[in-house]
Amino acid sequence: MPDTDATLARLQAICLSLPDTKVSTSWGKPHFTVGGKVFAAFDEIEGEPTLSIQLAGDDADQRVSADARLRPSRYRGGAEVLVNRIDDWDEARAFVIDSYRLIASRTSVAKLDSGESTQSVQATTAPEVKPRRAARARAPRTVKTR
Repeated sequence: MPDTDATLARLQAICLSLPDTKVSTSWGKPHFTVGGKVFAAFDEIEGEPTLSIQLAGDDADQRVSADARLRPSRYRGGAEVLVNRIDDWDEARAFVIDSYRLIASRTSVAKLDSGESTQSVQATTAPEVKPRRAARARAPRTVKTR
């Protein structure tokens, strides 16, 4: 049985090395975002670690059917990478970067192309919630009677 924690740690290192990325937990699974949009999501399906990514182009379906390391994603426009079928972690990085380029802003892609990486890793287990301001005390409303 594969070591899922070690696999996730390697994928997390790859994803968080990209500019402006964050990891959060949604539906109990790690999701990697750039600019608030998911570019990769880790899961374990039937005991096999998978990474959901985005694929570009009209040939995305052909690419999935031709590559044994990929299967159609449950999400529109994507594929699931069967991580244990990848021989080289550079291949995993290539899948992640391709997905990142499709989702990230031009500014973030420019940072990637210039070699800039994320300096600080931000991890959250839930979206940040801003505290609500305390309600102002109001005088009781008076009702006029005739």
